[in-house]
Amino acid sequence: MDKPNGFSRRAFFGFMTAAPLAAASISDPRPLIPDPRPLTPDSPETILLKDYRPRSLHKVPETQITKAKFPIIDMHSHDYAKTDADVAEWVRTMDEVGVERTVILCGNTGAEFDAVYDKYMKHPKRFEMWCGFNYTGFDQPGYGPAAVRELERCHQKGAKGVGELGDKGKCGALKARAALCIPTIPAWIRCLRNAPSSACR
Repeated sequence: MDKPNGFSRRAFFGFMTAAPLAAASISDPRPLIPDPRPLTPDSPETILLKDYRPRSLHKVPETQITKAKFPIIDMHSHDYAKTDADVAEWVRTMDEVGVERTVILCGNTGAEFDAVYDKYMKHPKRFEMWCGFNYTGFDQPGYGPAAVRELERCHQKGAKGVGELGDKGKCGALKARAALCIPTIPAWIRCLRNAPSSACR
């Protein structure tokens, strides 16, 4: 609350805090004197961030977990492997760390989905494939039945779910409207009818 003379409590405390600092800077006008000691490779002024290796002062036990105690499922991954050799290396890594199965959210349809599916299904017990929605012609009258047919075809091919539904900003406004508008309702209904054997992400 302001005082009758216009000097508020907040202004008073602000003044009391700033006054000593201002007085100190005025009373000691001497310039800073550099440290005369020579710099060494270990001096804080010369060490680079890439070379900084602090040592902890805490003496506590460390546990290095290299493999999961129980088999786990990686529920969210993507088509990172470019070749069959990359897929085989992926499987070896899964064995080393205890991953039983990985879900690949490729988001593809048509021939692209078929190619990705065939690449990973050389290890059918280790990978699960999810497809995408076919947005071709989403802005044209009659869109919907073709998307449902492609969804059913991918499911017959082996797709266990639909995902990942999102384009991360790539022509997002149009696809977002297509994913939510009335013509795609049959495709969503088809996803639900296939549950729980399939899912949407």
